[in-house]
Amino acid sequence: VKLAKTMDEIGVSLITVGFPALSEEEKNDIRRIANEGFQQARLAASARIIKSDIDACLECGIREILIFTPFNGLNLQYRLKMTKEQVLEETVESIEYAKKHGVTVNFVLEDASRTPLEEILQVFEVAVKAGAERLVIADTVGFLRPLSMRYLISRVREGLSKLIPKKVPLSVHCHNDFGLATANTLAAVEEGVAYVHTCVAGFGERAGVAPMEEVVVSLELLYNIDTGLDMRKLYRLSQLAEKSFALPIQFHKPIIGENVFSYEVDEHVRAMLAYPLLYQPFPPEIIERETMFYIGR
Repeated sequence: VKLAKTMDEIGVSLITVGFPALSEEEKNDIRRIANEGFQQARLAASARIIKSDIDACLECGIREILIFTPFNGLNLQYRLKMTKEQVLEETVESIEYAKKHGVTVNFVLEDASRTPLEEILQVFEVAVKAGAERLVIADTVGFLRPLSMRYLISRVREGLSKLIPKKVPLSVHCHNDFGLATANTLAAVEEGVAYVHTCVAGFGERAGVAPMEEVVVSLELLYNIDTGLDMRKLYRLSQLAEKSFALPIQFHKPIIGENVFSYEVDEHVRAMLAYPLLYQPFPPEIIERETMFYIGR
């Protein structure tokens, strides 16, 4: 609840607060968060292409659902054990079911980065026609590079424009298995994607997902894009996440690591005392941090 309230205070527009079908405990946690009052953030939750998953979201008072499924041969054979036709049918049924209950639907194509383009377009087309308002391309194993991300986004947008008369917003969900989640997320923004999935301090499955603070500070300072977030509170939010999860944040983690604004090399210290921007990418005060000097050899 504290994390969700802090994200709302910072200006996050949409918070995905969990997967209520996972367990009663998860459902109760999500219900607790949903019972809070939020000034800026909308709350969302995740569901598979299963009606009972959507019911679990509705029971928590959630009004925006991320309905997800993979669609490539690998997942069809070894995980879903379903045919393409069955997945398409259940995708349509689940989205239509959610829409009947007045819910906003984001359709997430899991493992999209390892799905052939024609299959991506096939499932995206039926999802939009069933009522999905946003389409999410998930790089589930952190498989893309910035150039391939841009290529994929452009091809998906081009293909959809021929299949669907209306323009549907695209979103990305990038995992960090190769350390490329932030770069791939920014590449998607360069290609016109306006909705990006991030997580505080990059926490998440395996190597995590695109870290919120890296994406936000990069967009604000390198791209001059107003994200609507209060950057001064990003460090405090990451510290709260570290404490809540009892998972230490890496000492050299960009933006929020303890060492990021620390100087020990004599040449760097001398230069910093002369003019800070010689070795500072940006003033630490922007995110309510400060410069630290250590006495070296």
